[in-house]
Amino acid sequence: MDLALIVTAPLGAALGFAYFHALRLNARLYITGGPLWRPVMLHLVRIAGVVSAFVLVAPFGAAALLGALAGFVAARLIVVRPERSGA
Repeated sequence: MDLALIVTAPLGAALGFAYFHALRLNARLYITGGPLWRPVMLHLVRIAGVVSAFVLVAPFGAAALLGALAGFVAARLIVVRPERSGA
């Protein structure tokens, strides 16, 4: 097994947890009202952060990117699942 895959999967998971928790906060900011610039800025920071992280991982090769993506998607499944059961 490639070391890059093992190292980047937990990093991708941490990124995913941060991203999807920020997404939850972003949705609450849009719903509760208030100044529109707050959710818009959070949205831009969320996307810029994920893009930057994957661009930083890219030079380490395909295995590193796949590991980061696998961790990111796994975090999505864990974070988003409780919201689905409550709906």
